[in-house]
Amino acid sequence: MTSAENIICICNKCECSAFKRKDDIEKKIEMEDKNDLMEGVGRVWLLMKRFARKRIAELDIGLTFDQMIVLFSLHNNEGMKIGDIADMTDRDRTTTSRMITGLEKKSLVLRVSDREDHRQKLIYLTRSAKELLDSMRSTREQFAKTVFNGISQADIEKTAEILKKVADNLERE
Repeated sequence: MTSAENIICICNKCECSAFKRKDDIEKKIEMEDKNDLMEGVGRVWLLMKRFARKRIAELDIGLTFDQMIVLFSLHNNEGMKIGDIADMTDRDRTTTSRMITGLEKKSLVLRVSDREDHRQKLIYLTRSAKELLDSMRSTREQFAKTVFNGISQADIEKTAEILKKVADNLERE
């Protein structure tokens, strides 16, 4: 039998028979919190992408948001294979290859044969691309300043820690 302390009125008038178990309500609230967080992460990603696209267009450097994502990915991990870039940027290999070709035509990347498997090409940034990315340092800092305005360093660190755990969970699937 359920104790009276585990039963609560859900109408807030206490004159009806709309009672639920307290732990059922707590589970529902917990699930709603998780759904709110997932929706929030998706919304933040879309807003950041929109904001970044706008800033990239304002720079008038002749590159798209997606091309910049590839350049930043290579900046952190030079010598990647096209398939790895495709995975990292959530694009298919064909789209990624076309994007790499476009960046090659702008002299921003080089395809170099893999020493272990000559069929594979490794993608490297050119000096021009590195200079471009270095010149954008203040733009990236201003972007971060805008995004994290009013948020404490402790909150940023805690959020980064939680998002890393979420990413780790998803990568295991």
